[in-house]
Amino acid sequence: MDDMAEMNEAVVASMLIGAALGQVLVARGIVGADEIIARLRFLGRDREVDTLKPALAEAIRIVSGWR
Repeated sequence: MDDMAEMNEAVVASMLIGAALGQVLVARGIVGADEIIARLRFLGRDREVDTLKPALAEAIRIVSGWR
């Protein structure tokens, strides 16, 4: 595998890990989805925001059903 393909795989893996971590933090009430999104936007990571928003919204929906 060439270096570019390996780098792309690493980027995808880190995005998936970030999405999962974001869901856990929101689900446990440790941090709000708005705070995660604001920090990503501050860092200029708009692409990640578009990826994470649906996952965070789903985590909030699931957790609010538990309460």
